[in-house]
Amino acid sequence: MKRPARLSIAFGAVVTFALIAAPPLGAQDYSRPIVYAVPGMDKVEANLNVAYRRDGGAEMKADIYVPPGLSTDARVPAVIFIHGGPLGANPSPGAKDWGIYRSYGRLMAASGLVGVTFDHRYVSMKVKDLETSFADVEELIRFVRTNAAAYHVDPDRIALWAFSGGGPHLSLGLRGGRTFIRCLVSYYATLDEVPNAARIGETPEALEKYSPARYVTKDAPYLPSVLIGRAGLDSAGINASVELFASRMLALNGDLSILTHPLGRHGFDAYDDDDVSRQIIAATVAFLKVRLSRPEPFDYRKTMAAAELQRLMEERKYEAARAYVKANLSGPGDKVVTDVLAAEPRLTSIGNYLLGSNPSAAVQALEWAVETGPGSANAHVSLAAAYEKTGKVREAAAEARKALDLVDKDPALNDARKEVVRAAATDLLGRLK
Repeated sequence: MKRPARLSIAFGAVVTFALIAAPPLGAQDYSRPIVYAVPGMDKVEANLNVAYRRDGGAEMKADIYVPPGLSTDARVPAVIFIHGGPLGANPSPGAKDWGIYRSYGRLMAASGLVGVTFDHRYVSMKVKDLETSFADVEELIRFVRTNAAAYHVDPDRIALWAFSGGGPHLSLGLRGGRTFIRCLVSYYATLDEVPNAARIGETPEALEKYSPARYVTKDAPYLPSVLIGRAGLDSAGINASVELFASRMLALNGDLSILTHPLGRHGFDAYDDDDVSRQIIAATVAFLKVRLSRPEPFDYRKTMAAAELQRLMEERKYEAARAYVKANLSGPGDKVVTDVLAAEPRLTSIGNYLLGSNPSAAVQALEWAVETGPGSANAHVSLAAAYEKTGKVREAAAEARKALDLVDKDPALNDARKEVVRAAATDLLGRLK
């Protein structure tokens, strides 16, 4: 089939603005599927050409692929595929009818998830056209959730998967108030539109709204889990936007996975028929199944709190870190963080390590260790040594006696370690006399 002259993209590749490096497309094969398949893709329930929006004379349609054999009341997560662009006006065939999206829809359903592909009006990258495109995507999301029962969808477990020039639409999952969007997937997608402002005749400020990377800040109300499929041979501009997004996610200790095809081109999932492409797609499916199965939306503020706690401890500010835990990580679900970063054995080990070089920090760490593990004879004898080092004789004696009281009751100590603790406490008391 001869490629229509008015189209200048492949899977949303914006050749007009030189944003990406796409495969040669003298004669685009729109039927080309992805290079990965699983058993049962031919057995899924395909609901084709479902009208999800009527706007004036336009009727926007979606294909909804459902796993076979579901019970009437079964509800499973849905993955919404956002094609790239711009495609110009009235592209033919529409993106949802391309082989890549048909095969992705079937892959999702055969993997136990509902797959949703659809057309949205992505005429140009001008703000006015982006607004139309974004409105279509938002209406599709609303339609899927409103009609969730008809298609066995769990409306509170949605993933958005965007390709190429569809990347800006992932910002819909980053604007807050949409914790039902549990995760985002970006394949060779632009994640920051701001650098393109001048060449498309818009201001940087106007494009910030459509740039996912600009929403990844410490003030973000919500950050879903994110997976990025990166093409090593993609354009420098797209990969720079990926680097910006990734660096911001990592700075917040966000839930980020990056899968790189080092020699993959833009559209590697359809054009690079190799084991790396297949591994990336398979890993993406696994990512979606795990993240969408979580009982609650990802709590990135907890991971940010963990990062802040790590920073305070790295700076030897143990008193401040101890106060930070009480203020920000004292809930029942926070033990997953504190049982690792602020566990008694770790704090005791840190205190002993610092005793020779920074006795005051050692005291702070060991006081925290004793508070965290009051039954630890090892923590008490270590604190006794730190108090002795800093001239707190009375406090040192009290801690040594406490260690002796606990040494035979401490289940964490084997017989050899008990003798070491007992000898250290006894020697310390002898010195203090």
